Amino acid sequence: MVNGQDLINLFFFPEKKVSWDDHCTTNPAFVKGNDGKYWLFYKSWNTHEYETQKGPIRGNRKYGLAKSDSPTGPYEKVSENPVIDFSSLPNNAQLEDAFVWKQNGKYHMVARDMGFYNHEYGLHLTTKDGLHWTKPEIAYLEMKHYIQEPTPPKNLNRFGRLERPMILMDKDGKTPKFLVGATQGGEFETSTTFIFEILKS
Repeated sequence: MVNGQDLINLFFFPEKKVSWDDHCTTNPAFVKGNDGKYWLFYKSWNTHEYETQKGPIRGNRKYGLAKSDSPTGPYEKVSENPVIDFSSLPNNAQLEDAFVWKQNGKYHMVARDMGFYNHEYGLHLTTKDGLHWTKPEIAYLEMKHYIQEPTPPKNLNRFGRLERPMILMDKDGKTPKFLVGATQGGEFETSTTFIFEILKS
């Protein structure tokens, strides 16, 4: 387990009071790196942007990377800058809910799109070093492509998109087998878990 004090020092009290990750830290993704260290990708954004921006989504969610020699920490940021940053793109494009795994000599990330293509798709990115990522491709489509549900009530404003995507591996421990995520809807019109078999990876 990661030491609680390490999390406080790294995530709740950034080194600079005004930095891209000074607002919060959520949605971590953990993987063993090819350098022998433990890699922790984390999502954050800037407080000033969040408080002053207009529009339906305030702030711009980015991902940073911290590393440690031990899974229990302490973790240190590899850079003062985020390793994934869409803020230069139009429409306040960003991403969240990242899941990272290693496959065929690369590190893969699946995440929820927040404006790169739209707000319903999933994104797939790859990297060899954790720092330089490929342009996102579409990992999965909106939920209506896979299932049919009645028209949602007006209070379900997140209906139709799969959030918190995760990958479950096959028995070999290397091949993605299932995509797991949650969406609004279902019998009780709340958060419902879906499991999709991955036919091609």
